[in-house]
Amino acid sequence: MSAMRCKFEGEMIRAQRSGAWPAALLRHKDACADCRQALEIAPALRSDAAKLKARAELPPAMQLWAAVQRRQRVSALDRAERVVRVLKGAGLLYAVIFIAWGMRALSAHAGESMLPGLTAKTMTESIAGAGFAAVFVCSGLWYAVRRDKPQID
Repeated sequence: MSAMRCKFEGEMIRAQRSGAWPAALLRHKDACADCRQALEIAPALRSDAAKLKARAELPPAMQLWAAVQRRQRVSALDRAERVVRVLKGAGLLYAVIFIAWGMRALSAHAGESMLPGLTAKTMTESIAGAGFAAVFVCSGLWYAVRRDKPQID
């Protein structure tokens, strides 16, 4: 069946739906095979349309909007976390390299001066300063690396 072969098909379907049949349409229905076929098929098509509409019911617009905003916030947090993870990794790498370099330098030059003018007294102060720096770097990294639990209000 192609769409609307008879000019009265639309009127026939409306009359069937409403139940009001003018006499002229009743006479035409008896004479037109296309309109009879349309009247046979129309209830099945309406039933299918109602079933599809029930399955394809969209949620309210505000709910969709809230979901989109939530996804955008999660995506922005993921991007920010990626940068923080890279910085944490770089900080940890710095700490490991600093400690390894310090241990190697101290073991290689335990008895002799590493730099001209570096005496035993200044060497002790330098080691103390490097130790303080390592403590501060490690404590800063600890705060950066640890995972804070979100506080529930």
